Amino acid sequence: MADWNKAVKLAYDRGSREILSVRGPAQAEVLMRADRWPGVEGQKISEARRINLFAITGLVEGEAARSAFVAAAREGGLRVVEN
Repeated sequence: MADWNKAVKLAYDRGSREILSVRGPAQAEVLMRADRWPGVEGQKISEARRINLFAITGLVEGEAARSAFVAAAREGGLRVVEN
């Protein structure tokens, strides 16, 4: 498992200037399970969790996990600053 070629930068809290840089599937997995992740439990978050776990174990490429994480972040209402 390796970090992504390009970090995903998220504006995490609405109204805040906090930018969170997520660099790989392990960090994404921790974030998606954190108390601060938006309460939306949709199809994209479920898919991202599954694909990120596969990337961590080497079953899928990291960039597939990155794309799934970006989709989950958008589904949860997080603003992707750079993609």
